[in-house]
Amino acid sequence: MVFPFSYMTISASIVVRREERVYKRLRGSALPTSALFAGDVVHATLIGAVQGALILAYAMAVTGAPLPRNIPLMLVAFLLGAAVFAALAIGTAGLIPNYEVAQLVALPVLFGSLLGAGMMFPLSVLPDWGQRVAELLPLTPIVTMMRTAYLGRDFGHDAAPVVGFLEGFQVSATGLGIGLLWIGVGLWSARKYFRWDPRRS
Repeated sequence: MVFPFSYMTISASIVVRREERVYKRLRGSALPTSALFAGDVVHATLIGAVQGALILAYAMAVTGAPLPRNIPLMLVAFLLGAAVFAALAIGTAGLIPNYEVAQLVALPVLFGSLLGAGMMFPLSVLPDWGQRVAELLPLTPIVTMMRTAYLGRDFGHDAAPVVGFLEGFQVSATGLGIGLLWIGVGLWSARKYFRWDPRRS
């Protein structure tokens, strides 16, 4: 998935610009605060969208993979994932003292998200409590929504029953809520910890 890597790109870029006092200078302009981060977020999101489109096109052309069953739901999942990890990147940037340690601070979020989303091993090998925890991690609901959108199945159940177009949105409601919660966590962290001046290491 491209989102955790976009997260690392955005957080590192924000730290660099903060340390170089770019944001400090821009705050004196007429730009709203949200616009100061927009360039990094949009840039990383567009790269992620292109990567995702290329992977899908390759899978369809080379392996004969079918079209996604629910393209609108897939777009919703992508936008949600981009928003979740952009918010977390901005929130984490306030905790990073300088660029040299940016990746060290961001790596736990990266690996935790990948492990918890079943990207490295199936979640079924975890005990029940571990699976419940994994379902609440930032990337897991995004991956589940993507799988539901692509295959047209409800992966919230062990049997993964087939779901229709509208049912796909219904079974993804919990994942959407978890994603919105993580957006809130990221924005809260940014509001509490981000400083416009360079931080001392």
